[in-house]
Amino acid sequence: MEKNNHPVQWGRLTRSIDDSLIDTIGQVEVTGSKPFSVTIVFPYGISANAPAESTVVTSNMTKSGKSKSGIVSNPENRFRDLKEWEVKVGNFKSKAHTYYTDSGDIQLNPTHEESTDWAVQFSALKTEFNELQSQHNTLVTDYNTLVAALAAHTHMSGAVLVPDNEASMLPSTATSTADIESTKVDKVRMP
Repeated sequence: MEKNNHPVQWGRLTRSIDDSLIDTIGQVEVTGSKPFSVTIVFPYGISANAPAESTVVTSNMTKSGKSKSGIVSNPENRFRDLKEWEVKVGNFKSKAHTYYTDSGDIQLNPTHEESTDWAVQFSALKTEFNELQSQHNTLVTDYNTLVAALAAHTHMSGAVLVPDNEASMLPSTATSTADIESTKVDKVRMP
């Protein structure tokens, strides 16, 4: 094989990356050459395992060209139609992604042009909801006790008697059985 001294080349992954090693190693083929090993480089904080047939830009890490690094892209499956300054980070296959819009919003897995719901801190919301539900249920219990007392003509301190026909018109009210557990998004965690 003829020695290739090009410092930067375009190639394709010939098989999936071996992601079990400390360095991420992939096999790359550049037109006219046999497959060779490349250390795949990702930006800090991003880890990925690109599929075979992804595009790789390779670069010599040494003068001899025996050690190479590569940056992987998958232009056929990339997220498209981004506005200037927008970023999507995610899985090209499942389309699960985080979308950073040009207006400053962060959307998790939006299924439409814009997400339609807001993320909340569920635990804090549930605490406040439970307090509100408890206060409501106490008020309902007190109200129902008053209605029952009036209907039975029981005098409560300072209470005004209501004739039978009017006392029976006061409705009793049920306590709340509302539950917000179903609103929790199990796949998203927030600080």
